[in-house]
Amino acid sequence: MDKKTTSQEIGIRVRKFRMLKGWSQKELGDKIGTTSAAISKYEKEGVSHIDVIRDLSVALGVDLQNDEMDKEGEIGEIGLEILSILILGIENDNLFEEDDPNSGRVDADDLLNGEYLFGLSKERIIHELAKLENLGLCVREQFVDYDGESRDIVFITAKGIIAAKRKMPELDVSTEMKSYEIYCEDFSCVQECIDSNDTHKKIESLNMDTAFRYNFFAYITRSLSNREFSENKRFDNEFFPGINCYVDIMFSMMLCMNRKDADRLAMGKIEFEEEEMLSKLSGKEDYYIDFLLEWYPEHCRDHIEDLLMEYLGTSINKKFFIPATKEEREKMKKVLSDEEKRLNDILKPKIKEQDSFFKKYNKKVEELKKDGEKVDARKMFNYQQINSWVKENILCPKEEIEEQKQELMIELLERYYTAREYFHFPKEWEENGLAETIREAYGINEILAKHNDEEYDFSGGEGKVLSSLWRTLLYEEADMED
Repeated sequence: MDKKTTSQEIGIRVRKFRMLKGWSQKELGDKIGTTSAAISKYEKEGVSHIDVIRDLSVALGVDLQNDEMDKEGEIGEIGLEILSILILGIENDNLFEEDDPNSGRVDADDLLNGEYLFGLSKERIIHELAKLENLGLCVREQFVDYDGESRDIVFITAKGIIAAKRKMPELDVSTEMKSYEIYCEDFSCVQECIDSNDTHKKIESLNMDTAFRYNFFAYITRSLSNREFSENKRFDNEFFPGINCYVDIMFSMMLCMNRKDADRLAMGKIEFEEEEMLSKLSGKEDYYIDFLLEWYPEHCRDHIEDLLMEYLGTSINKKFFIPATKEEREKMKKVLSDEEKRLNDILKPKIKEQDSFFKKYNKKVEELKKDGEKVDARKMFNYQQINSWVKENILCPKEEIEEQKQELMIELLERYYTAREYFHFPKEWEENGLAETIREAYGINEILAKHNDEEYDFSGGEGKVLSSLWRTLLYEEADMED
């Protein structure tokens, strides 16, 4: 084995043992006095310098030049138990983050705490995981998910599923079991797969504090909700279903929602500035009153003493202070009491108005949920009412953030069939011109015209299919050729 190959193998081992310990590249770098970038380079290109190999071996607790696990070719009883946990999960337990018995993965912390492995130590479990990973039966990977959260997951591989079926024929392994390779798709690891998809990140970067195109992005994000490693709770707003343009318009009209109110509903209840100020003022101890004196010049003590305080606090240590006199404390308590009253007087009507606003719309939703006479939803509004609502509430972008949303919407419409599917309307609306009016209001006639030769087959089948609203098609190719 040549020197280059050995160097590369050591780099692979560094990554394997680092991930098995649940360390980031920065954490390992800190342990040997180097940077995360250097660790990344070692793992990708290899390690040849003997001093670096020695330092890494000490930090990881293994001999990187003599990987004894290469010689451990058999799966032990503990290894088989780990594979069975990855395949079957734990009944009536929250081991998996999702209620998916075929996920083929567990959270590393859940596995390493020993609860599911009869009290085994963390070190022993890591050792067994290393053996399984060395045999290609599982992979532990730390990555940042679509929501920017750090994850540490142990996955079973395709080889691990096959080995488990052979070693434990009594296991009922579903044909829908997900392997590490499925999670990675065509990429080398989960992180690379996540990083390759920029749609979610682009949507996350948008300011969604207004209702402009809110329902469209809620719809697209709902498609992402079936995607692994994303909670997608950002658009969890009952006033914006994000189902289909037709559905969303009808629902908004049932709520009598106008554009101004829609912006408030999209933002949700806000915390007023006075609330934040009150939280800083209420329940403070006397020692804090000393500090608060600096906020009110009329209560400052001798300005020469203030020079001393400023010097000590900024140049020496903030532990130094000049305590307030009894008179100063009483004055400050009075000031704080008056300030709290002033803020509450301002805040109460604001909270009352906000609560009343949201209560009004919550009541409308509840009224729609109530049982009563059957209502033909299509006949709740006539052509003129719908046409007027569209012209008043679906507007062209005017501000920079609205321009950004519009541009991203056009990009998604160009790329994804499911995005264009959002603007499918019932036959009646297509015939009476409402559908055309809405597409024009959204400014998307041109982009949709490029795809107007797409055919939609409600009967199902391969190729040009109009999927159900809940089917995840966001990651399919935009050009749906036979």
